[in-house]
Amino acid sequence: MALLPSRYFQPLFTVVMTCLMSGVISGAITYSHQGFSGGFLPIWGRAWLLAWIISLGLPPLIRPAIKSLLGKLAAPDGESND
Repeated sequence: MALLPSRYFQPLFTVVMTCLMSGVISGAITYSHQGFSGGFLPIWGRAWLLAWIISLGLPPLIRPAIKSLLGKLAAPDGESND
């Protein structure tokens, strides 16, 4: 039994995926720069929040340029240089 209508799948997927990805990456980078010192959690939390805001806001801005570039690089279905 589905709890939410399917139209919410993509927005929720985006929010959850960007939350997890930015959290893991910012945590790994924070750890590599300072280890698990006493101030790790607040520093990681600020880094994660900034990374999450950027990861949510940037795709709509860069999507058209990326699609255009990949459209020029990718061969149409059935055509390839293999």
